[in-house]
Amino acid sequence: MEINGKHGSGMRIEFEKSLKSRIEAIMPQFFKEGGRYLVAYSGGVDSTFLTYLCKVFKVEYTAVTVKSEVISKKEFEEAINVARRYGFRHNVVDLALLEFPEFVENNNLRCYFCKKRILEAIKGVDKGAIILDGTNADDLDDFRPGLKASEEIGVLSPLKELRKEEIREISKDLDLITWKKPSNSCLATRILDGKVEKRKLEKIEEAEKILHNKGFELVRVRVRHLNRTEFIESGKSDTVNHFDSGMKNEFNSNPVYENNELSAIVQVAANKLQHLEKVKGEISLRLKGLGFQRVFFDPEGYPSEEIE
Repeated sequence: MEINGKHGSGMRIEFEKSLKSRIEAIMPQFFKEGGRYLVAYSGGVDSTFLTYLCKVFKVEYTAVTVKSEVISKKEFEEAINVARRYGFRHNVVDLALLEFPEFVENNNLRCYFCKKRILEAIKGVDKGAIILDGTNADDLDDFRPGLKASEEIGVLSPLKELRKEEIREISKDLDLITWKKPSNSCLATRILDGKVEKRKLEKIEEAEKILHNKGFELVRVRVRHLNRTEFIESGKSDTVNHFDSGMKNEFNSNPVYENNELSAIVQVAANKLQHLEKVKGEISLRLKGLGFQRVFFDPEGYPSEEIE
């Protein structure tokens, strides 16, 4: 099956031909004649690209989006709209992750438990089908507990030999609107200590919505129980501080504070820090209006893929 797209000139054409040849060589090996497949579809760069390829290769597939408390309304609606735009065969499955204590506990296996429940929900759509996901080569370089759950359930990853940059390049060539969409993760990844709670997830979603509306596409609002000693403040302002980057991926490395006071740590793309300086005061006030006692800003920003 030939993959058609727009073409540039010179080295660009050779680059695109090379990648397309790789895709056409990789994809068929994952499909058995008469097989049925479920695509773990989030509407992001990878899963949209994979679903599009399934359609192009005339695979018997259904894209499945799992709707849960840890997916923002914005992300869910974008997934629905992209599926409609490209005519994907698409199902939505509801999943109440907060009903599972092992997930709510928020320890270093949270992502494993989350991914396992999500994959089980997808499998329920068609127990005889094989699940495909958009795991790429860059994902395999990171520590991702969810990959263990995928392995246990027998998920196949057709894109595992492609880098994220390559997937974006081909997606752009194919006119997929998701080609420059920033990478995202579930809202639970923003909770740096304590349990995963509905009130925290709701505050995070509302806070990130405020940032999106101010023109920031790549956003993370981290939440933890208030602990002033972990931040070095400049002057008396809540909005100027030092954020320890080592905290970004920690799970419960500090004591859980029993009070309900929460602080927010705002991260935007590193290439948007100058814009952030202009609206920092307003954002701080609005986040405090959501119930955050203190608001801090990461001066280094979130590592950007330079696509905004």
